[in-house]
Order: sequence, then C-alpha cells, then structure tokens
Amino acid sequence: MRGQRAIVLDVSALLLLSGWLVFVNLGQPNLGEPDEPRSALIARVMAERGDWLAPHLPILGHHEHPAQPIDGDLRAYLYKPPLFFWLEALAMKVFGSTAFAARLPAALSQIASVLMVYAMGRSLSGRAAGLLAAGFMAMAPLPLLLGRLARLEATLTACLTAMLLALLRLESGATRRWAWAFLLCAAGGLVAMTKGPAILFFPVAAMAVVVILGRRWGDLRRLHLVGGAGICLAVAAPWYLYMHARYPSSPDGRVAGFLQEFFVRQSWERVTTEGLGHIHRPGYLFLVAVVGFLPWSAFLPGLCVRLAGRAWRERREAPALLLLFAWVVAVLGLSSVSKTQLEHYAAPAFPALALLAGIHVAERLRVGACSLSLRVELIALAVIVAAAPTTLAAMLIREGLWRTYWLPMAAISAVSLAAVILGLRGRRTSLALSGAGFVLCASLVMATDPFRVLETRSTRTEAMFFLESIRPGDQAIIYPSIPFSFAWTIWPRPIPYADSLGQLADALDLPNRTVVFSRDGDVLARLKPRLRWPVDVLLESRKGIVFATCPEGGPPPEQR
Repeated sequence: MRGQRAIVLDVSALLLLSGWLVFVNLGQPNLGEPDEPRSALIARVMAERGDWLAPHLPILGHHEHPAQPIDGDLRAYLYKPPLFFWLEALAMKVFGSTAFAARLPAALSQIASVLMVYAMGRSLSGRAAGLLAAGFMAMAPLPLLLGRLARLEATLTACLTAMLLALLRLESGATRRWAWAFLLCAAGGLVAMTKGPAILFFPVAAMAVVVILGRRWGDLRRLHLVGGAGICLAVAAPWYLYMHARYPSSPDGRVAGFLQEFFVRQSWERVTTEGLGHIHRPGYLFLVAVVGFLPWSAFLPGLCVRLAGRAWRERREAPALLLLFAWVVAVLGLSSVSKTQLEHYAAPAFPALALLAGIHVAERLRVGACSLSLRVELIALAVIVAAAPTTLAAMLIREGLWRTYWLPMAAISAVSLAAVILGLRGRRTSLALSGAGFVLCASLVMATDPFRVLETRSTRTEAMFFLESIRPGDQAIIYPSIPFSFAWTIWPRPIPYADSLGQLADALDLPNRTVVFSRDGDVLARLKPRLRWPVDVLLESRKGIVFATCPEGGPPPEQR
C-alpha cells in the first residue's frame, strides 16, 4: 500500500508539473509559420470535410506543393502519415477549430513521455531516479517546446518512448513478455503512422548495439521479430497501401504519386541530398541535444564518466544502461548522417538522456556526504539557471519592458541566487531551487510571450484585418501565395490568389474595389506603371501589406 501511495503521489506531482508547463497559455491564437498552421489546417480539413484517410491542404499557390494531386479545391498532402492529424482533428471535434485543439495532442504526448520516463527510471534505479528523470524530461527546453506546438514531434517522441519502455522491460526479464513485445511492435506501427517507417531505424540500431556488444543473441528470440513485424505491418501497412491506390503517379510523370513523393523525395532525398534547402552540419544535432537539455546538461559530463564504463561492464547481465547510451547515439548519430538536419530531429534522444541523468543524480544523492564532483555539478547547474533570468532581464531592458516585468523577474532572480549560494555550499536543496527557478522563468515567458515571438511568426493579425477590410461587393485577392496561418484564419472562406504579377494587375483593373494582401512588400512599386485606379494602403507590416483600389476616386493622377 505504501508503494502504491508513493506512485500516486509521484504521478500527481509530475502531472501537475508537466501539465502546468505545457498547458499555460497553450491556446495562444497565433500559430507560427509554417509548421503549426499547416498541421492545423490539415486536421481542420479532415474534421470539417470528413475525409479522414488522406491528408489535404487548401490550394494556397502552385509553388507550395508542386505536382501534388488536386481533389476539388484541396491539394493532397503526401509528405507525412496521418496519425498526428487524426489526433488534432479529434481534438477539434471536441474543442472546436482552435489553436488549443491543434496543440492539445502534442501537449498530451509530452505528458505521456514524462510519465513513461518516470516508470522506466523507477524500475531501473528506484523512486528518486524516476522522479528526477521525469522532472528533467518535463523541464528540458526542446521537448517542452515541441510539446507546446501543433507539430508531430512530441507524439513521435511519445511513441518511441513507449518502444524504449518495452525494450527495457524485455531486457530486464519482466513477466508477461508477450505484452511488452506487443507494446513494442504496436508502438513501432504508430511510429510509422506518425513520421514514417524510416524512424524505426533508431530503436533497431540501438537494440542491435546491445545484442552485438553484449552477445545477447537470445534477445532476438525474446523480441518475437517475425510476429512483431506482422503487428507493425497490420498497424501501418493498410494506410500506405490505400494511399498508393488512391494517388498513383501519372503516366506522364507530371503528377507525383504517393510512393514517389513520400518514400523518394521526403525520405531518401532528405537523407542523401541537400536539394530541400537544409544544410548538413557535422555534429550539429549533438550540440542541439546539449543546448536543448539545459540546464540539466550540467550533469552530462559526469554521467558519461560514471555510467559509460559501468554500461560496458554490465553489457551482458544488465544491458539497460548500454541500451540508453546506444539509443542516444543512434538517434543523434543516424540523424547526423542525413543531409537534412533540423533541430527537432534530436527530440527522440531526450527520454534516454533524461533517464541517464536521473539515474546518475539519484545515485550521487544517495551517498551521505556531498562529494566534490557533485558539488561542481550543482554549482554549474545553478549558474546555468541563474544565467536565464539574467539574459531575460537584459532583453527586457533592451526592449523597454523592464517596468512591466520587474516584480516576477525579482522573484525569479531571488530563487536563482539562492540556488547558486546553496550550490556553492554543496547543499542538495540547490537542485530543487534550480528546478523552481527554471519553472518560474519558463512560466513567465510562456504565459506572457513578452517579445511577441508567436505573433511575429504568424499572419493572423493581417488576415483578420484583411477580412475586416472587405466590404459588400468587393473582390479580394492574395499575391503571390497564401501563408498557412493566413489560410487557417480565413478558412473556409475561399480567397483567390494571383500566381503572377500580370494576373494581379488584371484583377486590379476591374471597376469594383479590390482588397489585396501580399507577402511582397514591394509589389506596389512594381505595379505602379500598370495601375488604373488609385490605391489606398490599409496596413503595412514586416509580414506583408494590405491595400485596396479606389475606383470611385478616378484614375491615378498621372493618367488624369
């Protein structure tokens, strides 16, 4: 009973911590370009049009998704599998077509990852390790950020975390191995339905390292590879076959089919070419992992020194640590081979990183006296935490916002200073204060968005102004394409776009008032020789310009 009560208390505390961090201001209405509103639009089309099998986007411009199949006023989106879009669409069915609903699956996925990390840490090294590892996962900036965005990475990480949990339980000789093997393979199928089958190379490579280095050939039998492959295929293959049948390549090759687009361009070419505009930077994702794990990266050097040797020594009898190290290296190493490297590629490594850090710190805290190495780690942690409010305060002063935020900043600074002082004295309470300082600083930034980061990455304000500027009888047009956040805001109103300057000029020649939104801020200068009517600039920002023709005002002065 006492153990069950402790688990309930731990889970409640972790739900409170991770729930607060992901849900504070989650409904902020500005969806940041391009990924958030694109994902939300796909789910919204699913929920409102009823086609749940094939993801679609409104036609926003010919160059957005070239050579993609068109279904009426929608363009097939062949880049990603549908699991995350299904979850978003279900949330929209319950909560409406809102930014909160679009982000809810990612938030719940992050919470699920935190709880699974707790379960793994507790089974590997006790309650303290589970709590610490889960806390690190909840507060690590990269997974926390991805858990607050309408993007699929948090859900992908949760599915891979379920696979890691199943692998660890199978390696530990847990009872009901068939259930853990089923979880492993079913989660693998969900991974294929979230991002694609190629992601399964991460757990396969990590397990291969354990089997080969530990000479644990019997693990191949315990994993039920043949039956497991059948479960994966049963989960994912029907959708892939359906999409191939629905969207084959055209005989002349002008329209890309699903298999060509998904497996060739989006998978193979991302790995082997730089044609998608992303730069290959050797070692970049390892740096992302270190920075994205701050402030808990202060423990990484120590855990590598302490646990790597132990993982090697125990590789045959207890390969859990080796599996965690192999998982991190497999995710970051295999992703680093790709010619396309984006920051979120490092996210699946974080559950294993958090577990290693939690085990390391928990074992160090069990020792009676605070050792010199632990004191150094606590000081480094507190200094990193203290650097966050210092940097934030400098940015607020530069932006002239200090008077607005001085009181919460004073509280955050006081907590961070106390953590530094206690860390210098070797007190373990500095760890808790460092966590409190991080939570306070993150909460302030996420709750208030003082630098208007999301607003600057969205065209929601321009879209609302554009809609309000349209009078009865006006025509509206957008040039040269419709931003995803703009389309999310005006959906389902059909707004035509002009895909050439000549087409836009022809539309402006009409005798009725025309309201235009353009992402091209210089469009009026290039249109000036061809304008028939005076133009009134209604709104101008870094994200675009809204203007309207004034036919009632007569021709431009130079033509009068």
